[in-house]
Amino acid sequence: MKGDIKALQQRIKTVGATKKIASVMRLIASSKYQTYHKLLISANEYNRHLTRVAHDYFQNIDLPPDIYKPALFNNKPSNKVLLVCISSNKGLCGNFNQLINNNIDSFIEINKNKEISAFTIGAKAEKHIQTKHKSDVMLIPHKCSLTKNPKYEHFVTMASLIANFFLCEKFESVHMIFSHFVSSVERKVVSEILLPIPQPPTQKEYSVTAYEPSSHGIIENLSWQMLKSKLYQNMISNYVSEHCARMLAMDNASKNASDISDRLMLECNSMRQDGITTELLEIIAGSETIKKNNI
Repeated sequence: MKGDIKALQQRIKTVGATKKIASVMRLIASSKYQTYHKLLISANEYNRHLTRVAHDYFQNIDLPPDIYKPALFNNKPSNKVLLVCISSNKGLCGNFNQLINNNIDSFIEINKNKEISAFTIGAKAEKHIQTKHKSDVMLIPHKCSLTKNPKYEHFVTMASLIANFFLCEKFESVHMIFSHFVSSVERKVVSEILLPIPQPPTQKEYSVTAYEPSSHGIIENLSWQMLKSKLYQNMISNYVSEHCARMLAMDNASKNASDISDRLMLECNSMRQDGITTELLEIIAGSETIKKNNI
C-alpha cells in the first residue's frame, strides 16, 4: 500500500512539473504570437498598398505589356517546378507541421509528371521530404533558415535566391506552401504561385503618360518589390500560425495535466483513506480482543 501511494505521489510531481513547463511555453508562444501578429498586420497593409500601386501603374502604362515583360513576369514553358516549403524547426505545436506535410504530399502527387525541386525553410518540412520523397524531389541546398528574430533583410536575401533559381534554372513556376493565418482559431495551409508574378490588368487603350527614369526600370523595380513583399508576408504569416498553434497546444497540455493531477490526487487520497480505515479497524479489533481476554 505504501509503495503504491509513493508511486502515485511521484507521478503527481512529474505531472506537476510537466504542467509548469507547458504553462511557461504557452506564455513564451503567446508573447511571440503578439509580436509577429503586429508585424503581419504591417506586412498585409504594405502588400495591399504595393499591389494597388502596381495596379494603378499598369492602368496608366505607356507601352503595351506584350512589347516588354520583366523577367519575373515571364512564364517559361518547362517541365520543371520549384516548391518552396515553409514549416517550423520545432514541434510541440499540435498538427501544424502535419498539415503542411500533407499539403506537400498532395502537391507532389498532382505534379508527379514534372521534375520537382524543393527549397525548404524549416527542419520539419526538409526531414519529411528526405524521408518520404527522397527519390521524387531534389532538395536544393542553401544557407537560409528560420531565425529567432527574423528581419526584413533576411527575407530579401531569400527572395534573391529564389528569383535566381527561377531565372537561371528555367523553372516553369515557383509554388509556395505555408500556413496562412486567418484568426487565432483558424489557420489554413495554402499553396500559391510565387513566380511568375501575376500581371495586373491593363487598359485596352494605352495612355501617353511618361515615366522617369523609364517604364522598363519601374516595371523591374515593382516586380522585385512585389516578390520580396509577398515572401515576407507569407513567412510572417507562417510564423504567426506556428506560435498560435503552439500556444493553443500548450494550453491544452496544461489543462490535461491539471485533469490528470486531480485524478491522481483523488486516487492517492482514496488509497490513503483506505489505509487509515484498515488500520483503525485493526486497532478496534485488537482492542475488542483484549477486552474479551480480560473478562
